[in-house]
Amino acid sequence: MSTEGVDFAGDEIRSFEPKEIDDEVDKATRSLYDHLSVEDEAQRLLKEIRIAMEQVKESKFYANLTEQIKGDAFQSQLKRVLGPNHSQLEMVIYGLGGLEFNFSPHHQLAIALLLKQDFCWWIERIQVYDPVFSPADVLVLKELGCEVLSVNERCRRKVEKPTLFYMPHAEIDMVGELLGANWCPSRINLLIILGVSFDSKSSSRCRTVKNSKIKFFGCPVDFIYAIQNHTKEIFIELNYGSVYDGIFDNFAFHFFEVDSQLDMETLIPDEDGELSKIRLERRRELDMTEPTDFYWEHKCTEEYFREPFTEDAPKEDWSGLNGAYRGPRRYRCSWSPPPRGWIKLNFGGRNSNNGDNLGGFGGICHNDSKEPILIYRGALGKVDQTTACVEALMFGLTELLKIPKVTRNLIVEGDDIRVIQWANKRQHEIPEEVHESLSRALDLLREFHTVIYHIYEGANLVANNLAKKGALSGNHVYLAGQNAEDVEDVDNLVKSLQLVD
Repeated sequence: MSTEGVDFAGDEIRSFEPKEIDDEVDKATRSLYDHLSVEDEAQRLLKEIRIAMEQVKESKFYANLTEQIKGDAFQSQLKRVLGPNHSQLEMVIYGLGGLEFNFSPHHQLAIALLLKQDFCWWIERIQVYDPVFSPADVLVLKELGCEVLSVNERCRRKVEKPTLFYMPHAEIDMVGELLGANWCPSRINLLIILGVSFDSKSSSRCRTVKNSKIKFFGCPVDFIYAIQNHTKEIFIELNYGSVYDGIFDNFAFHFFEVDSQLDMETLIPDEDGELSKIRLERRRELDMTEPTDFYWEHKCTEEYFREPFTEDAPKEDWSGLNGAYRGPRRYRCSWSPPPRGWIKLNFGGRNSNNGDNLGGFGGICHNDSKEPILIYRGALGKVDQTTACVEALMFGLTELLKIPKVTRNLIVEGDDIRVIQWANKRQHEIPEEVHESLSRALDLLREFHTVIYHIYEGANLVANNLAKKGALSGNHVYLAGQNAEDVEDVDNLVKSLQLVD
């Protein structure tokens, strides 16, 4: 991917000039874009999104989604929307969120890409916009065939042809703005909205009801309530306890069927014009508000990553929370010692390359003085990379618990994104071949207060080299304070494995 021809400036895709944020984060953000290659980050991000596409395609949720699309109810509605003059519609994505600092948007984007791939005969193209997109996000989206909009439409596009708006967990007002911009039968009947069920959105806001009539307040959500009697929802089942809870829960397709003779203004009674005045004033206020941008996204992620290590942070399992966030590049590119009072376990695996070579695993754990308290490696049979990494994680946690009085404040780092997501209890189903070992590792993680991060290979050199040595020379464990056996000098071992201080 090349950055040539990609315009990141202007009031459209944000200028990326920093706003008033604290000095430390501002310095970190400036440093981030002074020294990193946006193209390199985009290539890594692209690889992760393609993994997310594989995960989603194999999921029960996507199977349910495609089954609904192929069903008679959906097809009849789609045929009505397309009408006699159209064979395809375009998809517009609002409210996706930033890809560089969050994992959930990877899976939400995967849905759009898979639909375009599997139902290309009726999805013409994908357009997407979010003010928090980073330069790397823009490159990735273009590489994946999406058109990145340069203008913030604020969800007010007036449609002229059949359009599917994909709004994964968009704010309720964003959906209302879209409906309000198309508040006439000739437009609203051309809309399909894929996102959180209107019924679910309705229950999320308190409404005043008197004599079975809804009281309107002159805000965008009014349109959601007013259109419900003309809305056909096709709900997409999400199995209870699914790994996609919080990402695709309460999802539905929304079709609108309004009589061409209906004056839709009568759906929101406004006899004295007061609601229109309120709505106009609120829109002016919104238009004067700067939207959340990339720098805000980066600031929030920095804060999330620092939070577990603050003095007043609760002693709890942070894996579920922090697992939703993709760490800033500076956390992922180079190794750093753990904060005071913490230990850090790096683990790695080596596959068997489908040849005569055996797989291997390895890992190393440091204390807050940068001293290794555990080094291990071992051989495996014919395994893939992910299986080897699961074994590495399980073995390292088992050995750590053997160390007397070891702190239970544990940072875990690895470069296999699948294993990190499993450890963080995030987003995709577990293959049968690693289920037993991974279940054991998850049980062991409950013995610690954990923070679990995905890092790049360059920050995980020691663990990966130990895995390579393990595949060649078999099992070995070194515990601090014990005889190192064939490892006479631990410092030299660590240096030979290219540990970055």
